[in-house]
Amino acid sequence: MLTLRVCCSRLLAELRAASLIGAVLLSLSCRSDEGVARAASEAEAKRSRLTAFNDRMSKLRGGVESVPREERPCSESAIERRLRGRESKLLLVDQAYLGRFADPGLDPYGGEAARWKFLTGPALRAIPLFQQPPADPALTDAVFKTVKLDETYVYAAVLRGDRREPPRLEGERFHAGILEGWLVLAELKGGPALCATRVSARSSEEVAGRGGQTPNDVLWRDFVRQVRNELDQAAQRLSSRFQVDLE
Repeated sequence: MLTLRVCCSRLLAELRAASLIGAVLLSLSCRSDEGVARAASEAEAKRSRLTAFNDRMSKLRGGVESVPREERPCSESAIERRLRGRESKLLLVDQAYLGRFADPGLDPYGGEAARWKFLTGPALRAIPLFQQPPADPALTDAVFKTVKLDETYVYAAVLRGDRREPPRLEGERFHAGILEGWLVLAELKGGPALCATRVSARSSEEVAGRGGQTPNDVLWRDFVRQVRNELDQAAQRLSSRFQVDLE
């Protein structure tokens, strides 16, 4: 009888231990499932944010294209209310570059056109573009950069170019670089274009180089300086509060 009681006690103890182990394993399994579900939900939220940002940039391109080619002054009071004491630097964006957000395969700065990349702020160019939203860590990195961009800038100054010619030499003949078009102001987070002003820049008639520079480098260095000066003046024409954030 004693032996039977001992056996029953051991059996009950083993059953309780087995039950406890099962409960622990079940709990761990549930936690693991919850972790997987949470990670999947976070990844989906990041993909949605990245897609929304790309769509916003594509709409910005279309909105700028529809703006009439005429001087449109900004409303100083509206800008003041929107900025609310924030920095007034503008994110410079080349309209041609915005096409990449609809088609990442496009490369407006490929090959010899790479010298024109100064027309788009480095903060925007740093955001990686993908045909399909990537997995982590690339996804998190891309989303972080879009958030940082939105936190840094309120307005984008989009350059819609009508004429773009690089400075160049043909034998002894010098062809001045030319940039003509419109600088259009819009809120980076969306909305219609707010105002616009004409831009026109060209190379200096006389260009001096420094030792170690190629003739092409000398020409481009001068041309970029002239374009930047014109863009700064254009920003001031839009509003005295503005300054283009140049690379």
